This record gives sequence, structure tokens and C-alpha cells, in this order.
Amino acid sequence: MDIQERHIPQVFFNNVARHGSHPFLGFKEGGAWKTWSWVEVKGKVNTLARALFQMGVAKGDHVALFSPNCPMWAVCDLAILSAGAIDVPIYATNSAAECEYILNDSQCKVVFVGTADHLEIVLSIRDRVPTLTHIVAMYPMAGDDVDGVTSLKAAMELGDGLADPALLAARLQDLGPEDTATLIYTSGTTGPPKGVMLTHRNFLANVLQAEHSHPNIFEARKDVLLSFLPLSHSLERTAGYYLPMHYGCCIYYAESMLTVVDNMKELRPHFAVSVPRLFEKIFDGVHQKVAGAKPLKKALFAWSVGVGARCLDFTLENR
Repeated sequence: MDIQERHIPQVFFNNVARHGSHPFLGFKEGGAWKTWSWVEVKGKVNTLARALFQMGVAKGDHVALFSPNCPMWAVCDLAILSAGAIDVPIYATNSAAECEYILNDSQCKVVFVGTADHLEIVLSIRDRVPTLTHIVAMYPMAGDDVDGVTSLKAAMELGDGLADPALLAARLQDLGPEDTATLIYTSGTTGPPKGVMLTHRNFLANVLQAEHSHPNIFEARKDVLLSFLPLSHSLERTAGYYLPMHYGCCIYYAESMLTVVDNMKELRPHFAVSVPRLFEKIFDGVHQKVAGAKPLKKALFAWSVGVGARCLDFTLENR
């Protein structure tokens, strides 16, 4: 299926109509895996977008995301884009100095923080970022009651209090494919990080190209994807977020990079966007266990690896 939508939020809202109560975002809480449905996420997105209006965010303003991968990262991203604003992802591992530079260079008005540690960093530099008017906690966390910080509960109440509910529909109607969606800061070979502007069309074109290359790669409502590479990078954001969202799949978020292998065992995802090093570590670990196995098990292992390699060829050729 080709993409008919004009911008990223339209992809999401159209899929809400298609998939409704089916799961969209998954996460681990209290030792158990839980999910938010498409409809639940829509409610959060709409409310946060309205909260951004209340904070004075206009079309084309910059709003930062300083957080590790989590379902609220996607919610905030969709809320920012729905408000017509441009999001500025900051790597969760960035230092206070790097964060300060990006917030100032992009002239961010609002920053969403994902953990108490990230909140502490932003609080330590906020006096040196004159354009920053609001710090919003993505989750309940230590420090979210500090003066100048908007808790998640307060942000939701702010959004619920918007007197003009038609404002969101108008902002979405005004959004087009050539509007800038994000400003991604990458490390240059010399000097400070450089901000790369990507439009809604840029992301949609990448999703469409992936779909044309592998038209049956995902199955809506059935396939599960595990997300762990940083969403601040365009690879994970496109292939691990917007692409499965376009197909109507469920995206689960790993607890951390240290738990990826365990989370894979628990969820048995159909897909994961990764880098070679992770697969090398998994491969080495499996081979260490096989090395001590009996001859029959070794033979079965070698046979199964061969079958998997042949199946991969068929999959990549769409056969």
C-alpha cells in the first residue's frame, strides 16, 4: 500500500481509525509487559498537543526531546508534530554542555525530559538557555514539582483546559509535506554538532522506499518490533518507528541496552532494527554454548543455521 498521507501525524491518525483498540506501543512496568492501544495513544497525543498550544508553541517553533527510548517519546513526538512544531531530539547520553548547545542553537521553547537524571541536567543549564520557557516531565519523577517544571499530570490538565478544541484540527490541516518535522544534531568531524533539517516528506519518502523494496515486510496487528537503538537517530526513527507505525504494527521498547537480549527472549519480536555489533555478541554467545554440546546437537545447530540463511535469501527477495 502506498502512502497517501501528507505528514507524519496523518499516518498515525489514519491508523487509529483502522486499528482502534489494538496495541500500538508496548513497555515493561512492574515486571510485566503492557501496551497502549492506538486509541489510548491518540488521547495522549491530542492532550499534549493542546498543552503545547497553552505553552505558546506556534507552528515552526522548536521543542526538544531529551530522553531514552520509551512510549512517551513517540507520544511527545506525535504531539509536537501535530502542533505544527519541529522536534529536536537530544541523545539520552549527551552531556549538559552538549544539551545546552543544542537547546540554544535550535532556540527551543520547550523540552520534554524522560528521566530524573535528564531533568537534573536541564535544570542545571536552564538559566543559560534564554528561549526555554517550559520543562515538561514525560513521566512522574523526582524533581517534577520544582518551580519551572511541568509534571506530566499538570501538562495533561493544561491540555484538557484548552478552550478551543478546533485549534488542533486547524493546525493539522495547515501542516504540509514540505514543512520541517525535525532538527537532528549530528557530530561533525570538527566543531560543534550540526543540525540537519528533515521534512515530513523526507520521512514519508524513506518509509515508501522501504515499503516498495520489501512490500510484505510487516503484517498489521500481528507483527511486533523491539526498539532499542536511539530514536534520536534517523535510522531508528524511520525504520523502528515510522515504518512499523505506517504498517499498523506494535512497537515495544527495551528496558535498556543492557536488557535487549533478555527482552528479545521475552517478547520474541518479529523485527528489530540493530547494528552488527549486537548480532555479533549474540552469535558469539550462542557459539560458546554450542561448542560444549554433544555432536548431534552441533550437527542440528549447523543444519538449522543453514536453513535460516536460505530462508533469509527468500525473504529478502520477497519470495
